[in-house]
Amino acid sequence: MEYTQNSFRGHGLRTFDPQAGFSEISNQLKLSQAIVIPPNASLVVTSGQCGFKDDLSLPIDGREQIMLAWENAEKSLRAAGVTEGWKNVYQMTTYTPNMSDEWTNAMMEAKSKYMGNNRPAWTGVTVPSLYGGAIVEMTLYAFIPPNQGA
Repeated sequence: MEYTQNSFRGHGLRTFDPQAGFSEISNQLKLSQAIVIPPNASLVVTSGQCGFKDDLSLPIDGREQIMLAWENAEKSLRAAGVTEGWKNVYQMTTYTPNMSDEWTNAMMEAKSKYMGNNRPAWTGVTVPSLYGGAIVEMTLYAFIPPNQGA
């Protein structure tokens, strides 16, 4: 089933979820199971984005660290020419040593703030540890619409 309630449509991207159980998961986590990217869109891939402060320290508070990771990722996207930042992220992989309810709630809060109703393809992975003791690291895949050029 095609999901049409997002700003991706205005740029030619199409998002899909199979019916049955996958649709329920997609609705809960606000993600898409498959995304079609239009021809001539430029693609941008980030390295792992963490919640470091400007002095490269990590906040002790988990929610603050997660919000900083999303803010730092926004800066990287814009530096690469993704003028709409998170609004143009179509796929993301997140890593954490502990996918707790607190972690998930903070991630969903950040997603709502930065992505609105967009539903990227999203994979979450639990790992033994992350660089510097971070609690989140994200790799992002974004697009620059054909009419904006690279």
